[in-house]
Amino acid sequence: MLGDVEVDWHQPPGWGIRAMHQTDGDTDDLLVCIPLPGHNRYRMPMLVPDELRTAKSDDPGAVAHGLEGGRAPELRHIQAVLDRLSPEPTVASHLR
Repeated sequence: MLGDVEVDWHQPPGWGIRAMHQTDGDTDDLLVCIPLPGHNRYRMPMLVPDELRTAKSDDPGAVAHGLEGGRAPELRHIQAVLDRLSPEPTVASHLR
């Protein structure tokens, strides 16, 4: 999942952030924050939530990407990941 958002945190400008959660050595939650031009704007790749996973395949582990999936992430999906993994409490806005 990918979103470009503004966040209201107080992290140093221009610094990237990576946070993840692992269970038994497997990464099961991931957030990467890549700074973009603009005030507190970041590109945030993260793992796709189950509700957005769709695939036109017999493989239960397959995932459709981008427009192929037919379902786009909403701000609430991005916020849920931030609530779990952000280095400080923050609110995301202005999803592009």
